[in-house]
Amino acid sequence: MTAAPQAGARADFCLALRLDGGRGEVGDIAGFGDDARALTISLPPGQIGNPGAADLCSPARFRSASGCPGNAKVGEVTARADAVGVSVGERLLSGSVYLVTPSGTEAVQLGVTLGLTGTPPSASLVKILGQVRLRAVDGGLNARIDDLPRSLFGLPIEIRRLNLRLWGSPGDHPTLRSPFMTTPTTCTPAVTRISVSSYAGDVTAGETSFVPTGCGAVPFAPELIAEGERAADAPIEFTAGVRMPVDDQPLAQSHVNEARVVLPEGIELSGTSGNRLSDPGCTDEEFDARGGGPVSCPALSAIGTAQMASPLLAPLGGRLDGTIFLAQPRPGKALIRLFVLAEAGPESDALRVKLTGDIIPDPQTGRLTAILQGLPPLPFTEFRLTFRGGDAAIVSSPRACGTYEAVGGITPDSGGAVARPSAPVVFDQGCGDPAAFTPEMTLSTSPTNAASPTSLTARFVRPQGNARLAALDLNLPAGLIGRLTAAAQCPLAQATAGTCGPESLIGSVVASSGPGPKPFVIDGGQVFLTEGANGALAGISIKIAVRIGPLDLGTLIVGGAILVRPDIGLTLRVDQIPQRLPIGVATAIRDLTVTLDRPGFMLNGTSCMAATAVASIRSDLGTLASPESVYQPTGCAGLPYEPRLTTSFGGGAEQIAEGGHPSLDVTLTQSGQQGNTRKVELTLPSTVSADVTRLRNACPEERYLQDACDPKSVVGTATAATPLLAGELSGPVTFVSRRGTPLPGLAIRLSGPISVDLTAAISLTKDNRLTTVIDNIPDVPLSRFQLRLDAGPKSPLVANKDMCASGAAVNGVAEAHSGGRIVIDQQALFDGCGPTATLKVSSLTGGRPALDLRVVGGPTRVTATRLILPKGLEFQRSAVVKRRLRVSAVGLKKGSKARISVTGQSIGLVMPDGQFARTLRVRLSKGSVRVSKRLRRQGRPNLAFRLNSTVQETQSGGAPLVSRAVLRVRPASARGR
Repeated sequence: MTAAPQAGARADFCLALRLDGGRGEVGDIAGFGDDARALTISLPPGQIGNPGAADLCSPARFRSASGCPGNAKVGEVTARADAVGVSVGERLLSGSVYLVTPSGTEAVQLGVTLGLTGTPPSASLVKILGQVRLRAVDGGLNARIDDLPRSLFGLPIEIRRLNLRLWGSPGDHPTLRSPFMTTPTTCTPAVTRISVSSYAGDVTAGETSFVPTGCGAVPFAPELIAEGERAADAPIEFTAGVRMPVDDQPLAQSHVNEARVVLPEGIELSGTSGNRLSDPGCTDEEFDARGGGPVSCPALSAIGTAQMASPLLAPLGGRLDGTIFLAQPRPGKALIRLFVLAEAGPESDALRVKLTGDIIPDPQTGRLTAILQGLPPLPFTEFRLTFRGGDAAIVSSPRACGTYEAVGGITPDSGGAVARPSAPVVFDQGCGDPAAFTPEMTLSTSPTNAASPTSLTARFVRPQGNARLAALDLNLPAGLIGRLTAAAQCPLAQATAGTCGPESLIGSVVASSGPGPKPFVIDGGQVFLTEGANGALAGISIKIAVRIGPLDLGTLIVGGAILVRPDIGLTLRVDQIPQRLPIGVATAIRDLTVTLDRPGFMLNGTSCMAATAVASIRSDLGTLASPESVYQPTGCAGLPYEPRLTTSFGGGAEQIAEGGHPSLDVTLTQSGQQGNTRKVELTLPSTVSADVTRLRNACPEERYLQDACDPKSVVGTATAATPLLAGELSGPVTFVSRRGTPLPGLAIRLSGPISVDLTAAISLTKDNRLTTVIDNIPDVPLSRFQLRLDAGPKSPLVANKDMCASGAAVNGVAEAHSGGRIVIDQQALFDGCGPTATLKVSSLTGGRPALDLRVVGGPTRVTATRLILPKGLEFQRSAVVKRRLRVSAVGLKKGSKARISVTGQSIGLVMPDGQFARTLRVRLSKGSVRVSKRLRRQGRPNLAFRLNSTVQETQSGGAPLVSRAVLRVRPASARGR
């Protein structure tokens, strides 16, 4: 046991053993049955000897006749031995303990001399070397003495008792130049364990303990080490550690139990660390924290170096050097775990200290706290952890130059108050304006063919030293559009939880993070289409799983919106780019590349004019930037443009008659993969004009913009359908007067999933025909657009003549964004008039009538007609009728004939494919029709014949538009519906 139980005292350490079955200081260890050969003394953790307390004696001198000098002496030993088999009695042995230069990786060697008590040291009969080694498991010391003597003066002996005293203070032992033994600095039981083996191979063990006292008096004055490279906003090498005072005071400094270092604010975990880290990091089995053997951690898990300087290590150069490894994460443990190895000597016989620790980022600020727990109770003077720098640095420096502070929380082994030393850290190199913000953007599509499905890639790059990305709006050029029907919209709750499915996946994301020339690349991110929120058409959700080496730093979920601008261009908006991951690590995005490549989702515009994509990007410091990128599709010249346009007037016979107020219906249809319509100019027939009396119903533009128009100004409706959206757009058409224009125009407001405002300017041609121009139609594919002006009291139109009798020629042009153009030259269709017919019937009462039918298409052209006889009349057999039939059709090609079909009650004529008749005359001579006896008895009966005619008009683009006219005609002449 120690001579003085004061914690941290420079006191002698005394140990008494009885090996003969009695009870000594370490208990009863009798029962060898043979003499002792080897002795291992395991000192309590914290019971430390200082190899620098005395001069070192060389092994050769120790073994020489002169022996070691007195200034190498650090203790005394006495023993009692009995001769075996002879009656020479008990012998009392005594000697000294010297510090001997170590021969390997032991901390020191102890040289023990024994001679007969009363003889000079030079007469020592026994000289034994014992090795003192550091225990890896708890940092305590093991002293092992081999080859205890078994003979004396040629007589066999057995050592029965052994007393060892290792000196403490130079005040009690003047030959010491500094204290040698120091009592543990913790006031918990200090256990000494003894293991003795005999020459026969038997092993026995015992232990004893004492409890140091007075821990409150143990001094503790650690200093904090915090230093590193001085460049701002850069990956840096950084060292954190603890320095302990070196003194010879009566009480030693307490050993360190735990060290916490809060790194300066702004020093954060750097994404660049991922450039070299291995996955899965160093495992607990590879490090083997409680074993003394070498570690087998992957080289790529090394993140820095470790150094421990201690007087105990003076024979080994005064320090241990080693490596910091990033440990594999484990459930229930800190995410960022450290394994620290410090060692000296050859691998097979190295002296090793193994420690574990953590790095914990503050979830709100990202400030790092490095923690080392369970430090061994060794009297180190410095302990340093240096985290590597360069392109694979573990930490990065603050973004702005200045003097920062590191703060320690050092816990003493003595149980006293936690010491909180601090240290200034200066960053004064590479200083720039931390608010500088000059991000760059590039936008591209592939392929670039106009109107084709494409993939869109937008890349945002933040230069080194700039403020960080916080929010952005990407304003896509008008015409570069997204087909929202190409993917399912993920519910917002699922998007927030990061559980959107592949049916909503529209693209990918690659990001890089960290300062310096080689930020760490994080790929595998996904972009999903989501439901819209707060009035947005739809939304996007960016999901990035962030993993650096073995560290799963969490999943970054960034929500955004898809907005539609007045020009129907799309804006992709991300209101808030998270600055930190959930565990507190800074995102510090340097490069963000978003690719939208779901097949059919993105479509190129149909204008090959160069356009500009403009981003509005806000930094985390509030700075705004607006980088631009040019967008220009190709191949517009070869893009087809084949819209189908029909114009019709209606409202009934009364409204299309002279003085009526007809409706107007203009319908534009178009298939995909062609130029999108930019402009339609339509000149109405001279038979219709603006009703001057109704111009006063027009709404002033100022009131229209305030949504304050009188309902009377609403003159119609409009609808539009596009393959981009699931639903139709529809809304009112309002008669609006504008300053500087002689005639009011039309304001078209389409609403639905999005809102679109169009205007139609109205003017008069030189021959006083009304011309309507809808210009600047957005560059979007329209499968159908219909504009309808109501008939009757609200109609701004008035018929100048009977429109059925006069016909209606419509002229104009349609132009595409691609440069395509078609000329419109057609006859309008009518709802309220159609073909006219006259029918003459002769010889009816004689029973052999003759028929003469004349059909005039009027504004339409006849493709088929069928005359249906009234009850009481019936056609003869088909062959008879065809022999007596004469047909003339104006408009058919020369040599072409109508196909004729005859049934009992009807006769039908169909024009050849692709042909039509402007007028048609059908004559049936006497004997073609049979008359019933009842009709003949009536004399001149009132008969009603039915005529079904199919008429068509070839519209712009070559598409036939077909309608059916049903008339009831009476003999002589009639016109009806």
